[in-house]
Amino acid sequence: MNKVHEFHKTKQGYLVFGLVELIAVYFVGSVALDTANMFIYALTVILFIGAVVNLVNAMRLQLKK
Repeated sequence: MNKVHEFHKTKQGYLVFGLVELIAVYFVGSVALDTANMFIYALTVILFIGAVVNLVNAMRLQLKK
């Protein structure tokens, strides 16, 4: 678990986690539209925010060098 945490703090880690979260947003969002469940809509928004944060952090590390 510690290796995952260390990987997540790298540029590639932020990028991988952000892209995985975007894929999850797509699938969870599709389920939310089908079921019209507010909890799943909220989960979609939370996943999207997490994806944006990870991708912004990846860009920040890329531009820092």
